[in-house]
This record gives sequence, structure tokens and C-alpha cells, in this order.
Amino acid sequence: MRKPDDASAVGASLAVSSSGKVGVRMTPLLDPTALDAAAEMARAVTYRAPGN
Repeated sequence: MRKPDDASAVGASLAVSSSGKVGVRMTPLLDPTALDAAAEMARAVTYRAPGN
């Protein structure tokens, strides 16, 4: 299903999922600009895996 924006997609998902009879799973697709912005944010995150 193609929706014009993320809010519309989430709204449709909530409406369908609220029945409890259908499970909806969506994967957002990022354009290269959004991916670059996310990569910049990831550089600022400090993460240490459990046990390390």
C-alpha cells in the first residue's frame, strides 16, 4: 500500500490493527538524504554491547 506520508500510513495501520483481527507491519524506506542524516546522528551515539 502506498501512502502519501508517514502519518497517513500510521493512521491507516492503526485503523486496521485496532480490530485485533489483522496485524500490520511496515518498513519505512529512506531516501539517500534521510539516510545521510541518520548516519550523522548515529556517529554521536555511544553504544557498548552487553558483556563488552
